[in-house]
This record gives sequence, structure tokens and C-alpha cells, in this order.
Amino acid sequence: MGKRKNYPANLLDRVHLNELCGSNIDYGNLTEDQLKGVEYILSRLTERERVVLKLYYHEGTSRKAIAEEHALCEERIRQITEKALKKLSVKEWLSFVTYGYESNLSRLEKLIGSEEELFCLTRGIAEKDHIYYQDIEALKLPVKVYGPLKRANIQTVRELLIFTCSSRHIRNLGDVSMALLRAILEKEHLFLPGCDWSSCDQSLPRQELELQVFQKLNNTLLQNALFLKT
Repeated sequence: MGKRKNYPANLLDRVHLNELCGSNIDYGNLTEDQLKGVEYILSRLTERERVVLKLYYHEGTSRKAIAEEHALCEERIRQITEKALKKLSVKEWLSFVTYGYESNLSRLEKLIGSEEELFCLTRGIAEKDHIYYQDIEALKLPVKVYGPLKRANIQTVRELLIFTCSSRHIRNLGDVSMALLRAILEKEHLFLPGCDWSSCDQSLPRQELELQVFQKLNNTLLQNALFLKT
């Protein structure tokens, strides 16, 4: 029987990081930035999930002992563990370990910057006083729409575009309000009708979701341009 792996090697092995990311990382010899990435991906779990994983993988506590400590059955602890592992077993999240937290942020910001620069170029967004960069107050939205957006910390028209294109759900903002937002952004030559946003994955890290939105916008612009030429 092989030697039991220490934390976080045992956890990363269980979520199949190398297989999902196509990497060859030595789980037992992570850099400080990669360890920071481990902590970051754990932050997307619920408090109970984090506690259970810490006890099981970090402290080596058995499921039976965890169950007794938290007045739960052993099967429930197994279910919590499996659900948490499923949340972590996502390539886009594991990339924060593969590249390291800060390095992956930098990588994604560069990719987003390139895609956003292309989008702005094709939309004629050249100056910082363009409405794209302004506060959403500039759109003069109805109070019933403006309120939920502000409570969701959507401050600028740029952030509104990303939210609208990713079809993220916001409390008290229904289909009618979403249709109004799309119409307003389309009038400003920002939103692109006909683009399929159903495949946007809300479980992705925020940076990955932003990248996906700008890639879809640019692909739609390219497809529309090719259609007009035919």
C-alpha cells in the first residue's frame, strides 16, 4: 500500500487537477502562489463544505468521526464531501492552482484586455467619456430596474453589459426588466441581438465569465460581418 499523501496533495489528487488541466504538477511541491490558489478555490464552497474537507483531507479525520462531531450521519458527510469535490473539479477554477493565483489573474486580465480592446474597436468606443465607461445613471433607467442593479453592485455600463450578456440572475429583476436593459444597450450599439448567451456558465470565476462574454460578442460581430459579405 502506497504512502498516504499529505494535504493539499491528497485533495488535488482527488479532484484530478492534472488530468483536467493537462498539467504535470507535483502536488507535494507547490509554490506559494499555487497554495494561494488552493485557498481561493476553497472559498467558493459553503462553510460546512470547507469544514468537512478540512477535517477529512487536512486533519485526516475519518468520516465517521466527523459525523459524530457534527451530529450527522456518515452518509451525509459523504454527500457533503462529494458535492464539494464536484464544485472544485472544474478546469477554470483549478487553473488558479495550476498557474498560481496571482499568475492566473494576470493571465486572464491580459486575455480579457485583448478581447475587450477588439470589441471597443469594432464598436467605435475610443474615448473614456464614452457611455460604455459611465455610471449606469447615465442610462436613466427606471427605479425598479436601477435599484436591483445597484444592490448587486453593478456600477458602470460596462459592468451592466457583462451582466446582461451573461444572463446572470439578480433578485427582483425579471424578464421584462432584462428585455428593457437589452433594448437600451442595443440602442447604444453595445448589446448584440441574436447572440446565444444560454451557454454562459454562471459557475465560472468572474474573470472567466467576463472573458467568455467578450469572446461571444466578438464572435457574433465577426459572424454578422461575414453574413453581410455573402
